[in-house]
Amino acid sequence: MPRPGKVNNPTGKGGFQDHPELMSGGRWSKDTSISYWLNLFLRMSVADFRDWENKVKEKDRTAAQSIAYARVFAARASLKETEYVTNRTEGYPVQPIDQLDTLEDLNNLSERQLRARIKDIDQQLKKTTRRKGKTTAKANVEKGK
Repeated sequence: MPRPGKVNNPTGKGGFQDHPELMSGGRWSKDTSISYWLNLFLRMSVADFRDWENKVKEKDRTAAQSIAYARVFAARASLKETEYVTNRTEGYPVQPIDQLDTLEDLNNLSERQLRARIKDIDQQLKKTTRRKGKTTAKANVEKGK
């Protein structure tokens, strides 16, 4: 903060003085937000959505408006576009992850305990995958011989 009566930039050069149109003031603008326009178009009735393209001339549209309109229009016919628009406006669906193993310290196990642990893991893998050939436990046992 300058002291009363003192001007920090008396010449007025630099900053946004020469091009005030480039200054955003740090504020969010709906005109440049694709998410805002996606949400707006989704809330419109189908008739209003179709009329928007005729009412708002192309020279008056922002790129964000054009992109959002094209995405919502395409989402009506394409599952991939529908997923994009839905994920962008409502967020990605929750995908829970189940952790099946405990966090045990393998460094403190003896060689015999490690081999037993490998055998258990291998048996669990056999239940979830159907693969042919040697199992992990057999391959590790052969390496140890």
